[in-house]
This record gives sequence, C-alpha cells and structure tokens, in this order.
Amino acid sequence: MNESEFNLLSKFGSLRTWFAPTPDNHEVLFRQPADESIVNATSQLQALAYYEALMALPVARKDKRKGSQSLFKDMVWDFNPNYPDAARNVKGAKLRMDWSKYPDVNSVVLLEMKVAFYLYYLAPTHIYGGASRKKKHKKVNTIVANFQHGMRFLNEMSLRDQQEFGKDYVLHSGLGIKNFDLMSYQDAAKSHEFPYSADLRVFFYVIRSPFLAENLFGGYLPYVDLDVLEWKYVSGVKEDEDNGKDAAPVTSEVLPNSVFERSSYSASMLVVDFLATLGEPIVDIDTLRRRNARQFKRAESHGLSNRLMKMYTFMRLKQKGYSDEHMASVMGGMPDEFLTQRRSKDQNRTTISKQTLVKLSEGRLNDALRVYLNQVNYSCCYLVAQYTGMRPSELSNIILDDALEEDGAYWLIKSHVVKHRESYGKLFDDTWVAIPIIRDAIAAAQICARYKQSPYLFSSVDTVGPGETSSPLESSGLRYQLSTFFEQVLPEDECQSLVFTPYMLRHTLAYQLYRADVGLPFISHQLKHFGEVVGGYQNRGYSAVTLVYGHIGDIIEMGGRKKSTNQYRHMAEKEVVRLHYDPEGSYAGTNATAHKARNQALFKMYQDAGFSAEEVFEVLVAKGIAIVNIGMGMCYGGRVEDFDESLPCIGGLRCNPNRCQNSVITKAHAPKWREIYTQNQMLLTDPLYQDRLDQIHEVINEAKGVLVYLGEKLELEV
Repeated sequence: MNESEFNLLSKFGSLRTWFAPTPDNHEVLFRQPADESIVNATSQLQALAYYEALMALPVARKDKRKGSQSLFKDMVWDFNPNYPDAARNVKGAKLRMDWSKYPDVNSVVLLEMKVAFYLYYLAPTHIYGGASRKKKHKKVNTIVANFQHGMRFLNEMSLRDQQEFGKDYVLHSGLGIKNFDLMSYQDAAKSHEFPYSADLRVFFYVIRSPFLAENLFGGYLPYVDLDVLEWKYVSGVKEDEDNGKDAAPVTSEVLPNSVFERSSYSASMLVVDFLATLGEPIVDIDTLRRRNARQFKRAESHGLSNRLMKMYTFMRLKQKGYSDEHMASVMGGMPDEFLTQRRSKDQNRTTISKQTLVKLSEGRLNDALRVYLNQVNYSCCYLVAQYTGMRPSELSNIILDDALEEDGAYWLIKSHVVKHRESYGKLFDDTWVAIPIIRDAIAAAQICARYKQSPYLFSSVDTVGPGETSSPLESSGLRYQLSTFFEQVLPEDECQSLVFTPYMLRHTLAYQLYRADVGLPFISHQLKHFGEVVGGYQNRGYSAVTLVYGHIGDIIEMGGRKKSTNQYRHMAEKEVVRLHYDPEGSYAGTNATAHKARNQALFKMYQDAGFSAEEVFEVLVAKGIAIVNIGMGMCYGGRVEDFDESLPCIGGLRCNPNRCQNSVITKAHAPKWREIYTQNQMLLTDPLYQDRLDQIHEVINEAKGVLVYLGEKLELEV
C-alpha cells in the first residue's frame, strides 16, 4: 500500500463540504461550507490545493506503448499496464473502469465513488473486513466488476430521483451517496435492468464500511436490506472464478444446519461457562449441565476469576483516563492490593502501572484474555440475534441496563420495533420473549460492559473514553462482529464457505422452526426452548392448537419478502423429501437397499414423464409426502412386533439399524441420536440417577453405535 496516497484519499471526508457539482456535471467547484468550524479550520485555497493534488494522483502505471497514464481525474482508469501477464480472459475491458458510463450520477457522488474505489484497491483490509481480512490485496478485475454493478445501480437511483425531484436538482444539489433514501433504493430495484447479483452485494458491503463512513462520506449510509427489495431481475449467485468463495457475500438466505447447530452450542457453552466461573447465577440450567458433563472449562484455562475481571476492568479504564472514583463505582470497590500501591503526590490518583497489574495477575492479563473476552461478548450478541428474530435495527437499540423485564411467568427483552416496517402480527411489540440462554447472555454482556463503558449490547469491544459518546453498531459493524464469532467457533473450511449478513439469523430462526414443524429433529436444544417459551407466552393471544413451531415462523417472517410467501417452510419440506427420497442418497439399515430401490423406481416414473430430478422433489413436496417416525428413523416393519430380548427395553431406541432389521436411518436423524447421547452423558453425574447407571450406559452405547454407523461425531467440538 502506498501510504502517502492512502493518507491523501482519507482526507477527503474532512473537506467534502467544499465540493459542489458544476453545471455540466463533469467536475466540482468550490463553495463556502455552512459549517463555520470548517471555514475556520480550512481555507478555500487549501481545499483547492487538495483537490488539485487528488486530480493529479496516478491510479495506474504508464502504458509504455501509448505513453499515457491513468490519473484520478480521468474518466477511464486503465489497469492493463499494471498486469501485463494477466490471463487472456481478463485483459482488456475487465481491467478498465469507465466512469463516463454513468452520466446520471452527480459529480459529487462520482467523486466519492472514485475515492472509495481507489481506497479499496490500495487497502481492502482497512475498508472492508469479512473475507478481505485474510487477503492483503483484491484483484483489480474483481473490484472493477463490483463497482461496475454498483455504479449501474447508483445511476438507476439517480434516474428515479430525477423523475421525482427534477433533473437539475439531483445533478446540482451536491448531495452525496448517503443522501439516497429508502424509496430511492426501492424504486430503483423495481426498474433496474441489470440483475441483482453477487457483485452488487459486494459493492454495497464495501461502501457501507465504517472506515468510509468516517473518512469519506461524512456519515453512514442508510441501511437497506438489499435481499428484501423487489428486484426486477435476480441472478443466481455463484463463486467468482478469480476470487474464489470471497466473491459472493451471500450464498444462502439461511445458515447451514451444521453452522446453526455448532454456533448455538458453542455460544451457549461459552456464555454459561463464563458466568459459572465467576460464580454468577445461571438461568439456562440445561446448558450448565452440558457444560459440567463435558468438563468445558474455557474460562478456567484463562485464569478467569472475579479478581482478574476487576484487574482487567481497572486496566482498561485506567488506560482511557477514568478517575479512581469512577473505576471504583464500576467495579464495586477497588481491590485491596490496589489500595496498598503508592499514590501520586496529590493523593488523588492511584499510580499503578500495567506491568504491576500483569505481575499481580500472575501474567494472565494478556492478549489471550482480551481475545477470549471478545469471544464471550460476540457469543452474547449471536445468541440474542439468533433467538429473538430481531432485525439489525432493533438489535442496535438494546440497552443492557434495562434490557430485561418480567411479565408474569415470562421474561422479555426490550428494544424498539421499527414502525415503518410491517408489524410482526402482534407477536412482538417492542419486547421479545427471552429464553433462558438470552437472559444469561445479557448477564454476561453486562459484566463485559463494565470495561467497555457502553450501554449498548451491540457496540464496539473497545473502551469508550471519559466524555465520549457511545454509539450502537451499524449493520456493517454488527456483521463484522458476528462474522468474527463464526471465525472463532467454526472449522476453517466451513467458515470460508460461509458469507454472512445479519438478516440471515432471523431467516434461519424461521427456517429452523419450519424444520421442527415438518418433523425434522432439533439440531439445537435452544430451539426447543424458544418454541416452548414463546408458544407458552403467546397462548394468551393464540390458541395452543394453532400456535405450533411453524406458526411462530410465519409470524416472524411477516414483513419479509412478499414475493415468496412461506419460502422457508417450502425449503424445510423439500429438505425432508430430499433426505428421504433421493434416489442417490445414502441410507443405513437392513432395508436401506430396498428403500433406495423404491426411490429410484419412483423417480424413474416421473422422469419418464419428462420431469427433471429437481422437479420430482418439487412434486413430492406439493403432494405433502409424509415420513414415518422422522425423529430417530424410518420404520419398514408395518406391524407390532413380538418382544425380542435382543432389543433394549428403552422405548424408541429399538428403532436402531444395529438392532432392528426394519429400521432405516439417514444423516437427517443424526441430531436426534446425538441429543440422546449428550443427555445421557449428563445423567452420569446427576446424583438422582446413580441407581440407574447401567441403563444409562446402555442408552449411551446404543446412541454411540448409531452415530458411528452414520460416520457422525459423538459430540460437537467447541
């Protein structure tokens, strides 16, 4: 990265109010800013000198054959000279950015986009986190493609605004990109002649960067969920051959089942372990028992204790310049060893160095502790986002001090429903039902907030200084934190294939409720809590018969995409059919071969009639195909069997292909068997079940046998 060029571009935000469009909309002229502080700090002559330096900035190497070089002021930036050895299918237009193709964008927006492009080209790790954090460079042909798609859409938004407000006003108003409102996005999406694609998604991820908001645009862009706009055309999302899996930020509208399961499990364990180690009360007793059975002691490995947390909090606040009195109030009093330290001459401030703190903590005040506490904080955020169904704007409004309130036998978490959106069908109105792990997550976040000094759940993990104003995270910051959480808890290959947006959590919750509704096994015990608690709370407004998991999913999805009603239910039903009727699927059990043969005969019948395999799945979904005993397996017995001494007398565990020749199971049943294995592992240490250890061990062995049969892990790793 050329540091001088980067610094020059980064100064644009502090001078942007000097710039206004010219009548011909090709360049900018200078005007007197309304803000007197800017006038006093910067003269027009200085702003002009900056503008001239910016226009003369070379953006690409000199073309030796033509003797020309692309400068910032040019309307065509040609990067071909930079990459003489580029592949043939990349050379030429793919390495040129032609800004003249977007004549309806005013010159201030165009200038902003030029600066954004070149900043991103110079330092993607500064501009856009996500996958870019793992790469120091982004290939210029990828950036060109992203910005070409983005500029087309900005041009369309400008056209729509011109129709509503007049061409002269739009072109000469001097308004920047952050001034496009929700209606501009909505209208442009309906008329945009180019498909909504992965490149367009990447473009908006880049320009919503907190760095660009602060150093270029003079504030954040309004958050608009592109996924829910009514696009005229939508393209299929595919990986960019040049940029691998980083190119498309969203490959699915929901988290994969394996990611949902592991993330829920890991976050729950981290939060409960954190609280238990500090001696705090635990609400989610079920997760506490799992943590104890697994001997999960992540907090203990970092030496976590109340004393260490006080020392860490003291260090963070001391570094920011807080007074002793404020620190004492935050920590509930100063630790005794701090009071014995030397005091400064005025006797008003404790003089204790970081080195002394590290010594007192026996070396545990280290970077590993900071990373661990950040992970706990991210886990709290993930759990609240995943198991409330809130939108990003509502998550940002959660204030920790009064986040929870009681309503009879139920606990609620408070935020603020965005009123200009469609309602939730009165499922929630500024309060959401808080399942046990949510209450624990808020409790853990409140402890972390002592050193962060921010009232918001979703806020930076850095400490807010005295007199500074804390702000909640915008959607881009929220996405960054949750993406970091996934990086910490998921295997590397799974994390690299995941591209995430905050709205995915809400969609995932609805989808998982639909999965439960169609009989697929739970893959997170927290989901069962959600259904039971929310269902019980809402029985006051809905009948117990109609308020099933799927009905809650329907209510959560109200206000989502209009064009595809019940799309997540459809996805869940199709998953059931695919898992059990795929003619090329993998099945276990004595009847597995016969089951697969039946599937192949069924598909052949439809395919002979001209249906594709995918269309056959759709037909089976439409027919409402039912599955027998979906929980642990499918039964091919068809009759009540005589008692067989060789089968364990433990209920449904007789439906086991290791024991019963009529059982057929697939990987869809693995979560149920893993749950049986985990629950009975917990019982081994429960004093109330010590007289039944033989039976518990038998159940564990049965579940273990099935999981091994399927090639599944016995327990999830954390």
